[in-house]
Amino acid sequence: MCVSNVRQLGGRLYLAGANTVTPTILDGRMFFRTLDSMNCYDLRRPVADSVQEKRIRKLMQALDTSDPQLRRYAIAGLGNAGSSAEAAVPALAALLKSGEAGVWEAAAGALARIGPKGRRATVSAVAAIVRTNEKRIRQGLELLSRIAPKLEPPEARIAVNAALHVLDKRKQPLKIAAIECLGAYGSVALPAIPALENAFLESALRPAVTGAVERIRPGRPVRVRVDMEEEGPGDLGLDMLD
Repeated sequence: MCVSNVRQLGGRLYLAGANTVTPTILDGRMFFRTLDSMNCYDLRRPVADSVQEKRIRKLMQALDTSDPQLRRYAIAGLGNAGSSAEAAVPALAALLKSGEAGVWEAAAGALARIGPKGRRATVSAVAAIVRTNEKRIRQGLELLSRIAPKLEPPEARIAVNAALHVLDKRKQPLKIAAIECLGAYGSVALPAIPALENAFLESALRPAVTGAVERIRPGRPVRVRVDMEEEGPGDLGLDMLD
């Protein structure tokens, strides 16, 4: 096959040159003729795929290095590869248990970029961290808030349940983080409305609850009645009633 030029277009290998006549692509193969013959080039396995696979294997190997800078580079590279790096999901998910500064956050961010499989692994692992690792609750909630727009409803419900657990079990600063996380999930967090209305009874939580409920069900504010001792005895209806 006599070809004067090889060029990459759209992830596939196309052949062009003065000695070729307009190629025809049919069923994953490109047919073209020269002055004296008809030729066929199989396009069903793009050259770029094999190159990407080799790169991903090398990045996965680098996850085990003792060099923290190289490891972070490998994590970022796998995230940037998107769905092509699905094979790396188990290894990245294992890094979510790392105690090394910045590693678990980077791994979670990379998983979220890999695709549905990576996002499922991220949500499940981070939700477990939020429930069990007190030192990482705030970071976990912030991460769940950031990836909320990318999640499908089944994954989003896992995150919502984790935030509800924090709202029910933890102290005030973490409750605020949980409320903000619930707001990030919009209508998926509708089942959290009763818990948010209950949280509204704590005056320090009211601004966060008000903002979250507006995101979850726009135009329908918190509906509670609060006994406010500072305003005098009695059951007072607030202007938050709808």
